[in-house]
Amino acid sequence: MAFATNLGPGGLNFGVSGLVYNSDMLLYDRNTESLWSQLTGSAIAGRLKGTKLPLMPVWHTSWKGWRADHPKSLVTRGDRRFRDAYRDNPYPGYEKTLRLYYSVEHKAPATYHPKEQVLGIRDYRRGCRQGASLC
Repeated sequence: MAFATNLGPGGLNFGVSGLVYNSDMLLYDRNTESLWSQLTGSAIAGRLKGTKLPLMPVWHTSWKGWRADHPKSLVTRGDRRFRDAYRDNPYPGYEKTLRLYYSVEHKAPATYHPKEQVLGIRDYRRGCRQGASLC
C-alpha cells in the first residue's frame, strides 16, 4: 500500500518508531509527533490521532514493463554503506512458525497459517461500498 503524505504545512516526515502495533511496525511522523499504523494508514496516537491517509495507486510490475510505460523514469540508488545492515533477517525462520511475537487484533480462521501472505486488491473502477474496511 502507498499513502499520500502531503497533509498540512510541510507534509508528514516518517521515520521508524521502534514500536509495534498489531504485530506491525508503527511509523513516527516527526512533524506532528503522531504514530501511524501501516496496516490501516491511520494515526493511532498524537496530534493527528484518527486521521486517515489517502491511498495512492500502486503497480506490481517488472522493471522492463515499467520502463516500457514510463521511459523517462529515474531510479535512486541507496547508500551502499548501509546495504549490509539489511542483508540479514533479524528473525530467521519467523515467517514459518505458528507463533506470533506480538498480538494482533484480527486473526484469520484457524485453517490458515497465522502469517499467510495475502494480496489485497481494490477495484477503483467500481468504487467502494459504504463502511468497507479498505475504503
